[in-house]
Amino acid sequence: MVEKVEADIAESDENVEVIVRCFYLGQLIEESFVETGYDPPRAMTSQLKLSRAGSRIANQEKGTSIGLHEAQLAVLITLWSGADLLIDPDGFDLESLRLHISSELKRGKLKLPWIYGRQLYDLVADSTFHGHMQPTYDESQQLFSELPQGVFQYGPYVSGPYGVIESTQWRQIEVPFTIPAYHCEEVDCHRVHGIRFSTGESGTAKALEQVRKKAAKKHDRSDRYVEKATAFLAGKVPPYAWSYSGSLPYFLVDSFSLDELRLLLADLLDSTRGHFRAEIRRATEIEVKSAEDFADEKSNAEILQLLLLASDEAIHARLNCLIRGGIINIPSGETRLSKIRQHGDGPMQVSIDASTLGVRHVPPLKLVQLRLRQVIARVFPVDDADAEAKVMWKLRGYDGDSAEKKLSAALADDSPAVLIRKLIVPDEEACAKVLQHLWLPRALVANLDDESLSSMLAWHIGFTNVDSDPALQSFREHADELERMALSLPITLDRQDVKAIRGIAANLFASLEEVLKVALCFSGWALLRDHYATGAEFEYSKGQASQFVSDWLASREIGTEVLNIEKMRLSDLLECLGSVAGFLSSAAKSPLSHRREKSKWPRFSDEVSSPFEFPFKHLLPFLDLDERSQKVLTETLHSVVSELNSAGALAVRNALLHHNEEVPARDKILMALSAVSGRVGEMVSVGLYPIRFTMYSNDSDLNGRRRIMLRSEEGAEVTLKRPSPIRLSGLPAIDSLQVVVTRAGIGSTSEPLRFKVECDSSYRERWKDFPKRPERRVQHGLPTQFSGLGNQT
Repeated sequence: MVEKVEADIAESDENVEVIVRCFYLGQLIEESFVETGYDPPRAMTSQLKLSRAGSRIANQEKGTSIGLHEAQLAVLITLWSGADLLIDPDGFDLESLRLHISSELKRGKLKLPWIYGRQLYDLVADSTFHGHMQPTYDESQQLFSELPQGVFQYGPYVSGPYGVIESTQWRQIEVPFTIPAYHCEEVDCHRVHGIRFSTGESGTAKALEQVRKKAAKKHDRSDRYVEKATAFLAGKVPPYAWSYSGSLPYFLVDSFSLDELRLLLADLLDSTRGHFRAEIRRATEIEVKSAEDFADEKSNAEILQLLLLASDEAIHARLNCLIRGGIINIPSGETRLSKIRQHGDGPMQVSIDASTLGVRHVPPLKLVQLRLRQVIARVFPVDDADAEAKVMWKLRGYDGDSAEKKLSAALADDSPAVLIRKLIVPDEEACAKVLQHLWLPRALVANLDDESLSSMLAWHIGFTNVDSDPALQSFREHADELERMALSLPITLDRQDVKAIRGIAANLFASLEEVLKVALCFSGWALLRDHYATGAEFEYSKGQASQFVSDWLASREIGTEVLNIEKMRLSDLLECLGSVAGFLSSAAKSPLSHRREKSKWPRFSDEVSSPFEFPFKHLLPFLDLDERSQKVLTETLHSVVSELNSAGALAVRNALLHHNEEVPARDKILMALSAVSGRVGEMVSVGLYPIRFTMYSNDSDLNGRRRIMLRSEEGAEVTLKRPSPIRLSGLPAIDSLQVVVTRAGIGSTSEPLRFKVECDSSYRERWKDFPKRPERRVQHGLPTQFSGLGNQT
């Protein structure tokens, strides 16, 4: 009867929050690492208000090896025994409990792991247990001694170097069951595997085990309380919000340098009209004077804990301002995201990333159209007659006798940016609502034209934007301009005509040289570099490719004396392309001399029953392509060199650019221009120029077959078939931005050689030697490469 009364009290609205907060504080204690023999201070439990059921259990569990205060702490953490609430929420002193836990964290008696960025990952990689899931107690203790206090958030409570402080923004950023900390030895597995720390033995741990055993014997529970608690938490942390922030710490620390996080902290202090300063003063009793000086003294862990005092909206909006304002520089084409946390959070698995367009929350691809539909529904509610009339008019060209049907037709046929431009951008009120939903300050989009604004909004909702290649676009524009000028030339040229055509020609051949530099570096890097031996890093960046080819050219005797690719002119570039083509042709005649040692093949290649193939049996990727692909690629390279020379492209270039020579006749200019454009187009079509592809469609049937179509900004299409026997070979995931050597079929498969696109930046530099893998060793049980099988694509 007593327990029933207590349960009824617990289920009252005013006590639900107290119970939820007790649960979160208990979790902070339970998830903490403690040294063997840890004895919690009596003051932490002396003022705990336990229910009669809780007090009874605590008294029953105390004994020679378990003190009463330890049993009481175990009861608090357990919280429920069947339908019996083990605390008395009425008048429970939450603040006293928070302060005691905070003190234990600041003293280092309770320790939470710092798991963001590279610090833990690198410590594990340099440890003797690299590759093992369960470090010993001593190994765990050593790791904790080298790490700052971990930052997590349980409801309103934020842990970290400042102890436990309270934020007005509730979040669920909890210690994961396994801590992502290492890559396994198999280069075809790209999942960050988890470790489980071994905490010390203590009376509290013993008491908790015994109390939980006792509580588990009661199978009844208070469903009414569960419903109320669930509803309360859903109001604080909406599970189906597109802005779910569970991965926020991973994103911030993995994506931004310490200096960039200091900029964000200082910006929040100075741009929020004193609100954020007041929050820091309330939570930490720290009075901030100079924001810049205050931020410059802070570590990653301190900054992160303080940032979590701000609202999600404030962090998001200020990051957008810093990125769009160029204060945090993200180069075009780069996407920053967490390297450690490889999936989103919440029921909808929402993740966060950043680019030159700003920062956004990203739903999975399968849900992004649903988000667009919901955004439009917010702007044009279905129960608003005026809104329905607007949609009917703006989508009048689509089938349907209602706004909903017309919208469904438009969503099925139009690209997201086009639909946004039709429905939202021309309507100032609608645009303002979308900007508010996406946490984008209006000042950031004030100077954008309609097309740019539409693309930006589509990206922030979650769609992929792929910009045209600037070097290739510039070349084509100049080629078109020179062709128009040449066709309009009179028979007799005056001084103005000569000046005009030479100016256009200078631009054309400068852009041609830029295109050939990129093509030389990419084709040489893609076909000559042993991508598998370097950790299966099928990732392309211009800087990495340029450095590799520069080193390769320096190691060989070639005709040109200019070895700095950036300083090469047309003749030098053609000479180098010819050298690459010649080497590949020669290697194709003696493939055995480039064979990879069998001992260097992955383990799955030795499994008799394995359905997977290892395709990279040579040190040169070129030799792992089928014969037809080898022939097409070498012929294309030879063709570029020979035809640009035979067509007089060099002679025309020199005559047009050297003022002491006569301007070539129109036919010679057009012939050279045709050869130049044709050869560039040929390199693009076979994939020797790095055109970026994104996934366009993904279809499957009842027989387990899938066809994935990748499409480039050029309109080129590549189809990948699944299942694939080379699935475990390290090629990039199908949904990543990638470059494809379209005519480079790997081995007996039809799958082309492809690489994930990366940018040369400070972000890439911070992750340049990631992943780090342990040395291969014999293991018992399931081979390690299959541990990541579900994540391979």
